[in-house]
Formats: sequence, structure tokens, C-alpha cells
Amino acid sequence: MHLFNQSTSTSSSDSSRLPRRERALLVVFSVILFFQAWSFGGFFLVSDLLNAFLAVVACILLWMPVKDEASVGWRDALRVLVRFPVFWLGLVYLGYVFIQGVNPAFTVWKEANGLPRLYEKESIAWLPSSVKADFWDYNLWRIFLVHASVWLMVVVAWVGLRSRKSVQILCIVVAANGVIAAGFATMQKWLGADKLLFFFTSERADFIGSFMYRNHGGAYYYLCFAVVSAIAIQVHRRALLSRKRYSQAPLLVVLSCVPIIAVVLSSSRGAWIFGLALLAWIYLVWIVLNIQLRRWGGLVFCILLSITTIFGGAYLCVKQAELDPFMRLKWNAIFDTVANANSDARTLVTEATWSMFKERPVFGWGTGSFRNVFPYYQESYDVIRYAYGNKGARFFWVNVHNDWVEKLAEIGVVGTVILFSMPLSAFMYCIFRYKEVTGFTLILLGGFMALSAHAIVEFIFICPPLLITGVFILLLACLDLRYRHQRSLA
Repeated sequence: MHLFNQSTSTSSSDSSRLPRRERALLVVFSVILFFQAWSFGGFFLVSDLLNAFLAVVACILLWMPVKDEASVGWRDALRVLVRFPVFWLGLVYLGYVFIQGVNPAFTVWKEANGLPRLYEKESIAWLPSSVKADFWDYNLWRIFLVHASVWLMVVVAWVGLRSRKSVQILCIVVAANGVIAAGFATMQKWLGADKLLFFFTSERADFIGSFMYRNHGGAYYYLCFAVVSAIAIQVHRRALLSRKRYSQAPLLVVLSCVPIIAVVLSSSRGAWIFGLALLAWIYLVWIVLNIQLRRWGGLVFCILLSITTIFGGAYLCVKQAELDPFMRLKWNAIFDTVANANSDARTLVTEATWSMFKERPVFGWGTGSFRNVFPYYQESYDVIRYAYGNKGARFFWVNVHNDWVEKLAEIGVVGTVILFSMPLSAFMYCIFRYKEVTGFTLILLGGFMALSAHAIVEFIFICPPLLITGVFILLLACLDLRYRHQRSLA
């Protein structure tokens, strides 16, 4: 594997105009990716409906007849579709969730104080089942809508986007949008804005930028940082291979600092930790790359830049903590959580959710059932049963701060294996194409891996903008590898 591909040749797909169908798909996917940064974290149903609508539009565009000889024909598209593992795995997963939805084992009734009560219903015991709840309460069918939309986007993009130019354009859309959104969030923080985008009242006080939940905002910004860094390393590669003295890579490095600043200002402990891990991974890729090419000046630059980033970031954290009491509280909470890990509320919620999983390990309780089933399991823990130790105020948990355990409890071992086999198939594809892997690919994969690791301590993938952006970053890495592999065979 070489972090730099030594070939400087370009195929006709890079230099010629994109086919009409691919241009249309590119517009739709650009709108989808642009929208994620401004959808208020996907808290509202309208954003889910819009994502679903755009996914259906993309699907129609893929199969609609087009008078353009360069566009993908339906026979060729069908051949690619049936060979795409995610198409079949996604169908199986959505079918699994659908069976859960039409086979409810419980129905929920909310008491006056908001406490859910479960009532058993007649159901088929040997099939996956669920808890019947209100659609507005983020129930199974709303999650089904989100997951079906993402699956449809991925399938259409894999079949319809054939040019590397499309990969580059979508990366630029994510990077530019992320830098603008992060810059806007930074400006809001420094101006002390108390409303989302200066105009909308937030349901939560701890928002960042357009994200109602700061932890989701912090994760989105480090994802965008990964994409900007991937573009920078690609631009740097082209400059070296064409023996140019200057390139736009230094400018991109400067722009990548904007999302990093937003991550720091988000006061999200998880975003700090996994953003820092991602930063270390990116620097490692750059350093190995320069060693392979014997670019000692570039190696010195990477080392100096990493030192500057570490001390500059530390200084920014200290200064911001002096100005922001909430950030200082979250900084100290990192050490308190480590010191009291066994009694920490999030640890106890995960422990209780694990007990919930063990009662129905095969098929789980049903997608979206956590918020209605978990109150029965938190009864044994006063720390997580009551709000901040006040026994007069009941605390309701709508999500575990651990996506992996929550999914196990909701869809069981069977559903989890099906669900996680989709990203696993993408990583296996990258392994089989290891000869075409470059620094660009490794950084995009690193972004998705940081997000997946972050999901161990946060409910990351319940947020549609993070789910869609993260999945697209993984998809773009695979599309780039497919293009490189096809070019190597030409």
C-alpha cells in the first residue's frame, strides 16, 4: 500500500463533462449534504421527511430514462445494483424492522406525569416484535423512515455516481459547508448568542451553531475537519507529483482549523477526545506519507504544525474555560468521570440497558423502544432514576449514551449483526482494494472510525445529520477506491 499513488494520469471521466444523469444526482446529493449542517440536528420531523423526499427524488432520477448516451443505462445500473452487498443487507435489515413494526408485543400508555406504562399484546412469539408507540415520540416507524432514506441514498449513489469528479465535488460540498457552519458556530459563541442561528429559540440551552445538542455539533465539526484534511492531502499529492512549488494545501490546512475551533467551543468531552484521536491519525498519515516520499521538509512541517496545534489548542481551551463556566465544568467533569466511573450516571444507564438486552437477547425489544421500556430498568438505580439526586423529580432517559448497547437492546443480536454487517462490508471492500488505498482514503476512513468510536459514549447515530454525513464519508472513500481500481485495470 502506498499513501501516494505515483501515477499522474487522468481518465476521461475526470476531464470530460459529467453525464446528464450523474449531474442531476450530484445536485440532489449536494443539497442533502448541505442541509445536514443547518437542520437543527435533525430534531424535527420535517428534516426527516425532507431527507426521505430527496432520497426518493434521487432514486427516480437514477431509473428515469435520459436521452444521453454517456449516462448509465438501466441494464448496467441493475448489474451494479445486484452486486452491491449493502443493497441486499439493507433490504434484510429493513425487512427485519418492518416485521418488528407489524408484530408489536406491547403497547405503551403515557400517564399524567409522562411515565410510560406497557401493556402486553397478542403477538407471534417466534418473530421479532416491538413496542407500539406514538409516531411523534420517535417510534419504530420514524426510525424506519430515517434508515430507509439513508439506505436508499447509499444505493443510488453507488450505482449512479461513476466519476471520481463526483467524489471530489461531494467532498468539497461537505468541507465548505462544514467550514462555514463551524465559523458561524464560533461567531455565535464569541458573540454570546442565545438563539439558534440568532433567530430561533432552542429547546436546549447547550446548543452550538445550528445543532440543538452540542455533543452532536462537536462530532459533526470533526467529521468536516476530516474531509478538509483529506482534500488537503490530495491537493498536496497532486502538487508533488506535478512538481509544483506551490499548492492550495497550506490554505486548506488553515481552513481546517475552523472546525477544530468549533469542536473546542462545543464543550463536548466526547468530541474533544475523539476529535483529538482523529487529529493524531491525520498527522500520522501525513508523516508516513512524507517519509515514504522522502520529503523531509514536509515531515518537519508536519511535526511543527502538530506541535503548534497541540499548544495552540491547549491555550484556546484554557482561555475559553476562563470565559465560559460551562466549559470549565465540562473540562473538570472529564477527570471526575474517570475517577468515579463505576458510579457515573452514564455508566449506570449502560449497565441497566445491558440488563434490558439480556432479557430479550435474540430479537430485542423493538426499534425505538428504549424510551418506553427503560423506565422499568432504572428503578433499581436512584442516581439515574431521579433528576440530580432530587427524589421529587423523576428523570426520563430517551437514549443511552452508548449507541452500540442501545441497538443491542432494541434489535437484539440478530438485528445488530445485520445492521453492522453493512459498514463492515465497506471496510472489507477497502481491505480487498488495499493497493489503491491512499492518504485521502485513510483520512476519510479515520473520520468514520472516530464517529463509530464516539458512539460508544454518546448517542451519535440517532442524529440524522451525523448518520447521513458519516455514512457518506465512508461511501466516498469506497467510491474513490472503486474508481482507482477501475483505472488500474484500464
